[in-house]
Amino acid sequence: MNNYYQTINGSMFDFENFYSKIAESLPLVCRVAEVGVADGKSLLCLASKLEHYKKNALVIGVDNCAYGHDDQRNEIIKHINKSKLDIDFLQMSSLDASCKFNDGYFDFVFLDSSHTYEQTKAEIRLWIHKVKDGGILAGHDYDIVNNEGVVMAVNELIREENLNIEQTSNGCGVWWFTKREIKNVYVQ
Repeated sequence: MNNYYQTINGSMFDFENFYSKIAESLPLVCRVAEVGVADGKSLLCLASKLEHYKKNALVIGVDNCAYGHDDQRNEIIKHINKSKLDIDFLQMSSLDASCKFNDGYFDFVFLDSSHTYEQTKAEIRLWIHKVKDGGILAGHDYDIVNNEGVVMAVNELIREENLNIEQTSNGCGVWWFTKREIKNVYVQ
């Protein structure tokens, strides 16, 4: 397995076990997106695990690079190139990126860009349409102590009976649901 991602420093990526489970469960031919890639460690992990499970995957990373600007973008691209994994990177906002894809395009979308209530709500509302029936929409930082906005947005939009929560190694939490389980994803 390509373990390049393990050489990248940082503690923001705490959901490797979740990505292992997702990579194994996705179809042999799949499309995935990670929205909010920080330094690229989690994105490269996901791509590595998909490769390990012999998935023919289109892997797309989306980040506006707002916190690191050119340095962040260069770091992400450097890591993608060094890993030799086939990953497309789009430097743009989550909301703009969602408009680039047809509805039902992705098998899996992971949201980890904004941690505000309004932005998280907007992302869920837009990206759910980009996930195909039977696909998974998920996100990071389901943590009431440090990310109340994420928790409020997720709880407001996704019916409790469809919502799955998994703890992560740093306790930040991952939320997810399978689109086919839901006739009406929204509570309102």
